[in-house]
Amino acid sequence: MRHVGWLDGDHVFDCDIVWRAFVCGEHLFCAVSNEWRGSRHGSALLDASGLIVAWREGEPPRARRRQSPAALPAMPMRPFRPKRPIDPRRPLFPKTPLEEWSPLSWQQWLFPPPLPSEPDEPPAGTDEPANNAGTSG
Repeated sequence: MRHVGWLDGDHVFDCDIVWRAFVCGEHLFCAVSNEWRGSRHGSALLDASGLIVAWREGEPPRARRRQSPAALPAMPMRPFRPKRPIDPRRPLFPKTPLEEWSPLSWQQWLFPPPLPSEPDEPPAGTDEPANNAGTSG
């Protein structure tokens, strides 16, 4: 367990007090791209699978089962960038919840890898295979 950031009202800051996400209803969105990152369940910040990524000190975290695609929120309007808060004190380290911990790290949760692109198809009207390696002529 380690300290990864702060939840200040509806804003999530990293350890360098950089605004990384915001809460809209019970959902969390990336502050840069407005992309849905997961939800908030009590004191816990959850990934898209409903597993715990981080939680607030002093409250027991709880995971929640994955939401159905119909229940996912529409993209909200991005709020104004909040003022940088004063440096808060570092929290104490609570007990780790069993079998409710997300496999994603804090950075993987905030900045997901880009989706793979589709492979290129050969141009229409060519009868040659895309790879000529190993053919003799």
